[in-house]
Amino acid sequence: MLQQVTTNTTPTPMSAAGSFFDQTNQACRMLVLSIGDFAFAIPADAVSEIVRMPEITMVPGAPASLLGITLLAGDVLAVIKPTHVLPSDQIHQPTKMIVINDHEKEMRVGLPVDRVVEIASLSAEKNAAGTIEHNSTTITVLDPVDLINKLRR
Repeated sequence: MLQQVTTNTTPTPMSAAGSFFDQTNQACRMLVLSIGDFAFAIPADAVSEIVRMPEITMVPGAPASLLGITLLAGDVLAVIKPTHVLPSDQIHQPTKMIVINDHEKEMRVGLPVDRVVEIASLSAEKNAAGTIEHNSTTITVLDPVDLINKLRR
């Protein structure tokens, strides 16, 4: 059973006016993932692919949020540090990476994950911490645009 890990880090929740939510029924197809025991979700429309974890090359002088870069289908892809995005103090060896798209800026980034749990239609009704309950599990909802913007900080 997945459970939320409690640490000092604040996750990046989907904004209340998140563009990925269906405004008529306040639900969205979400990809539910895990890093360690921490469960999180991201709009499925923001994820272009899920790949095996590629080799990562470190970049000297890069922002703290950048794990490194990798080549994916001939394109250089920035890879976000999972610990910079989600509250997980566990040391893990991710086996997969999701590729997140920001269609407006024509950018994409990678985010290492341990496990793809499911694709589910989840409600936009979340608490102030940006979490929702699904199948007795607390899931943090992430904003894909904010994840990409973290690389610029």
